[in-house]
This record gives sequence, structure tokens and C-alpha cells, in this order.
Amino acid sequence: MRTRNALLITIFSAVSLSASAAQSLTCSLTHSVESPGQQPKVSIVNTHSAVTDEGNSFTFSTDGEKRVTSPELQPLKMDDGETAMAAKVKDVTFVKLKESYVLRNKNESYVYSNCKPAAE
Repeated sequence: MRTRNALLITIFSAVSLSASAAQSLTCSLTHSVESPGQQPKVSIVNTHSAVTDEGNSFTFSTDGEKRVTSPELQPLKMDDGETAMAAKVKDVTFVKLKESYVLRNKNESYVYSNCKPAAE
């Protein structure tokens, strides 16, 4: 009985830790479109976009409705010595840097920056 209780406490602790590891953030969302031979068109979508950082992945919504979760991110050493987290699925790259999150393909990108903990 004592072993079973200790096991249950350990399992509940692990579940609690992984659930609490996710952090809700509020970020500025910028959208950029690049066309060959033209300057990039950049627009601020809004300044209160929600991002959930799960540690090795992040969840976001570019339209405020459909939520997208990145694949599991892997450490990537940058030229300046910093470490970013990144993953690629088909032609879409997901990147997590300090307080920014990026979704990018060949011609378009969404950048979540100036992220702060969301008020609860």
C-alpha cells in the first residue's frame, strides 16, 4: 500500500510538472510577405496574440481561431553562440528564440515578438 501511494504521488507530481511547464504568453504578431524583386510587405497583425510555450514546442494562432502546434523543436546552435530551437515540416520552418517565435516558409513569415507572460 505504501509503495502504491508513493508511486501515485510520483505519477501525479510528474503530470503536474509537465502540465505546469506550459507558459501562456501575449506577443506582438507581425506578418511579412516577400515577392521576388520587391521590398517585403510587413504588417502588424495585432499586439495581443496568444502563444503557449510548451518547452519543446509552441502553440499559436495566426487568425485568432485555428490553433497550430509546432512539431517538436530541436536545439540549433546559432553563429553568435546562442541556441535556438527549430523544426521543419515540408517547406515550413518553426523557430523559437529567447522571447520570439517564428513560422516561416519561402515567401511568408509570422513573427511573434515582445512576448510577455499573459495576465491570468
